[in-house]
Amino acid sequence: AEKAGLIEIEANSAFDVSAWLTRGGAIVGEVPAFGEIETYQAGVDVQLGDLPRPRAMASLLVGAANVSEQTASCQATLFDRAGRQLAEIPFEVAAKSVTRESAAKWMGRIDSVRVTCDQSFYPFGFATEQGGLTPVFAKGIGPNGPCQYFLMLTKVPGGIGSYAASQEGLFHDATKAKPKGIICIKA
Repeated sequence: AEKAGLIEIEANSAFDVSAWLTRGGAIVGEVPAFGEIETYQAGVDVQLGDLPRPRAMASLLVGAANVSEQTASCQATLFDRAGRQLAEIPFEVAAKSVTRESAAKWMGRIDSVRVTCDQSFYPFGFATEQGGLTPVFAKGIGPNGPCQYFLMLTKVPGGIGSYAASQEGLFHDATKAKPKGIICIKA
């Protein structure tokens, strides 16, 4: 209660694992449940996606889960709308644990966050919006950007072990401000 933690769960790949944040017995929101495939290798600089707009953010914690057997030295780098660096927040994460640091000093100016560690890690942000009760979890988005549309894989009838995903019609109209659209496939 009242603490951030990391719980290791062993499950068959056929099981879906989900985790939820509760307050007073009520579900407030889903929290990231991640597997080895979602972790990043040491030294990768990962941008967080899905952060609220700068002026809409009431609070922001940045951090990482360290999935290695050694203490990790990490750093969150904060940027403004123009891409200028606002701050670097260094932090350590004990082996097989999680740490989060406050970025409150720069509220109202933070447009993007990048996290890196010297051990295998899972980066995240935990934000609240002005007047909002539901927390926002920002996860690493990799090199291409945040997912804008999700497709589910479906089993191909009669195909042994075959799956497919499809989307009819236009899903993204490229503009100078938004040059690419990104579809993510959930498997």
